[in-house]
Amino acid sequence: MSLYLTLPSDNSMAYFPENKISHYITRLPSPLQLHGEWELALTQFIYPRNWYNVNEKNNLIGFDLGDNKVIGRRVPSGFYETVPDILKGIALEEFRDKITFKFNESTK
Repeated sequence: MSLYLTLPSDNSMAYFPENKISHYITRLPSPLQLHGEWELALTQFIYPRNWYNVNEKNNLIGFDLGDNKVIGRRVPSGFYETVPDILKGIALEEFRDKITFKFNESTK
């Protein structure tokens, strides 16, 4: 015997309004009563990465280079998964002798 269930994260919002795409409970239309031994397999997992954590409204950074010189730059919009990723996005080659970015993985 086989059984296939689709459990979308937004299916039971009326019952579980706190559901999030990353943590949710789905209410089935009727209880399942499974007898004997069953194996479970996850056949599909959809992880949408359709958002930017840096966008056109929050991507301006400023640097004080001293000598009354301040520069501003925009970080390219996009999804940056780690701090080193965003540091690569804001690297300023023309000012590398004045600006250094460091990230300590253990202290974050």
